Amino acid sequence: MAERGRLESPLDSEPVRSVASSPSSANHDILEERIRRFAEAADRFSREFSEVSGSVFIRDPVRSAARNVELAKSLFSKWSIEILLALYALHELGFQELRDTLRVISPRVLSERLRTLEERGLLQREVLATRPTRVRYSLTEDGLVLARLGEPVFIFLKYRRDQALAARHGRRARPSWAHAADGQAKP
Repeated sequence: MAERGRLESPLDSEPVRSVASSPSSANHDILEERIRRFAEAADRFSREFSEVSGSVFIRDPVRSAARNVELAKSLFSKWSIEILLALYALHELGFQELRDTLRVISPRVLSERLRTLEERGLLQREVLATRPTRVRYSLTEDGLVLARLGEPVFIFLKYRRDQALAARHGRRARPSWAHAADGQAKP
């Protein structure tokens, strides 16, 4: 387990020092290098996984991207990502708790998305022996793996968004979470 203020590196066993709320040029270079190394490791993993699993690794980037988009669209229809992220963050929720968390989703759409994600093996539904009957939803092992694989993508996207916002406003990049930590509103 990582000590407080340190993050475990996904690429090696060496802990990575957390970056201050106002990254210096040196920290920026470290982050950029880690992003590059992580992307290279992910590419190697994809190729090796395809080889070992027997699935076809498409070398044509256009065909590969088209296949990936088709797969993503079939799996992640509207609200699916939000449901998976809510369950990843909050671990286990009832139907109404999910509705309250997602705010504007209709009961019919939520039921459909939950059924689809359950059929795809990403979440599990547990019927509780209560009166009235209640249901709890949580991620399956595959759902957890998917969320963990996706988390670096979201971290990268937030980092790039923060950089773009900082560049647009003529200041040094600052992580979006840092604004909340010192009481400032996000830009």
